[in-house]
Amino acid sequence: MGLLVVGAGAVAAFAWALDSTSVAVVLEPASAAGCRVVVQEHSFLMGGRGAVFALPADGLVAPRVSRYSMDDGYRPVDAGSFSLTWTGERGYLEVSGSGVDPVWPRGHEIDCPGG
Repeated sequence: MGLLVVGAGAVAAFAWALDSTSVAVVLEPASAAGCRVVVQEHSFLMGGRGAVFALPADGLVAPRVSRYSMDDGYRPVDAGSFSLTWTGERGYLEVSGSGVDPVWPRGHEIDCPGG
């Protein structure tokens, strides 16, 4: 029984460590109709990943529209290393990374749901 409790504690601690390295960022600017891009970045040790979501103005459901990987646990969007432009309800997000911490892929097309 004691081993089970220790094992459960270790799993909980590992899950907390993974979750504690996550950050969600709502990007500026919004589209003309109010669509927002939300990025969630996870980093752990020497790697990471990001997910790009399009949140319509009604804010009910934000489907994932793209994802990317990054190196060395760097969180580029959280660090402000991105650009977001809109043409109507179609957006383009470029995640730059840093000179030594690349991002794959860099470019992400966003179609706002309902737009």
